[in-house]
Amino acid sequence: MRRLFLGLIVLLVSTLPCLVQAKDLRNRLGAGMDTQMGLMGSGSKSPVLPANLSVKYTLPASDKTINIQFELLLGIDLPENDSASVVGGGRFLYTVVAEDNCNVFLGVGTAYLRSPDLPNASGLFRIQPLSGVEFFFYGLENLGFTTSVGINVDLGNPLGVSVVGATFGAVGVHYYF
Repeated sequence: MRRLFLGLIVLLVSTLPCLVQAKDLRNRLGAGMDTQMGLMGSGSKSPVLPANLSVKYTLPASDKTINIQFELLLGIDLPENDSASVVGGGRFLYTVVAEDNCNVFLGVGTAYLRSPDLPNASGLFRIQPLSGVEFFFYGLENLGFTTSVGINVDLGNPLGVSVVGATFGAVGVHYYF
């Protein structure tokens, strides 16, 4: 009975005509933080870096439902000892669903990671396909909150594949100018 009731609500809402205005990020620069590229995958003992500084730029497009973003990430942890952790890289993000104050995106990222938490002290190169959602609260239209999941493909010694963000989702916050 409960499934039938939920199914009827979804059917009713999907048939109602509505005008959707996508969040327009064209020609906008966003600065903030992101946790995605510096996290180790599920089953790892700890993250490489909990947060990275991030800068996003959205390319101009003829339609505001098309949001193509490039993101640069940099994270450095300088503890008291000499074993610093470093993450540097970039991501390409493409919006596949544009809703009012919400964008669903797919993307791919690459990064270099070096950390004492890693088995190889010289670091590794990471490729990461991902998907996520960026949403904007009403009244805070320039502040975007992101959650995403991805797959880490680590090329180095040792090679590795892991899921990141599967438990709670990797998160980020960006302010768009």
